[in-house]
Amino acid sequence: MDEISSIKGIEEKLQTAMGLPKCRKCGCMEETLKTMKAQLSKTMDGDFSELLTEVENSIRKMEPTEYT
Repeated sequence: MDEISSIKGIEEKLQTAMGLPKCRKCGCMEETLKTMKAQLSKTMDGDFSELLTEVENSIRKMEPTEYT
């Protein structure tokens, strides 16, 4: 599997997870997304720009944390 299809796979998994109400309220998901954003923001590789956008969109969809 090449890098681009791996990135697309991650984007698809994020979209699926953010479609689940329990994931939008999970503190673990929020922390994971914030960590991903921080790391992706450090890279200059354009291949990751779509993934960074997906992570940022997912962060905006987060709801108040109910559990971790």
